[in-house]
Amino acid sequence: MGEHPAYISRDGRGKVKLEYSCNGEQLVRLWENRGDNTLETLFDSSGSILMQRVAELKKEELDSKVSETISAEKITKTVELEYMPILLDRPCPKCGAQFIPRYAEVFASREEVPIMPLYWCKECRTTSYRLTDSYLEYLVENNWALFDGMEKKELEADRDKFMSELKSYIIRIFASKKIMCIK
Repeated sequence: MGEHPAYISRDGRGKVKLEYSCNGEQLVRLWENRGDNTLETLFDSSGSILMQRVAELKKEELDSKVSETISAEKITKTVELEYMPILLDRPCPKCGAQFIPRYAEVFASREEVPIMPLYWCKECRTTSYRLTDSYLEYLVENNWALFDGMEKKELEADRDKFMSELKSYIIRIFASKKIMCIK
């Protein structure tokens, strides 16, 4: 961790955010309580999603999980801050507005969270997505059973080509639904 402290903040409604440095990279880990489950999301410094999963973790178990993470990441000092929502530091593909919030943040009352990282521009009300290579890899690795034998062989033969083709399919599907990609 070095000399830089980690920053922790709570919104008072079941969200806990931990901002820290790991191997020279600034990361933000967010836990959002959603009833009997908690959505855990890892972001890079731009607000792009690197990992997202649902954990069977109740609201009263959140502080324990945060403490475990602080210990696992070898964080020695934390500073409490006021909670601020995580915004994507990229322009909206339609109107160019900067710092757009996640769909799950804007529509936080919804129980469902899209597996695809969706963002919603408050200026022009456009829904768009941003899919990082690391999040796509995370999805593939954690959903291995969804792929058939031929796809698994293609992935093992040329991982970069397979991921590129998969990303192309995703772009086409979302384009057909008029949901733009954030570059």
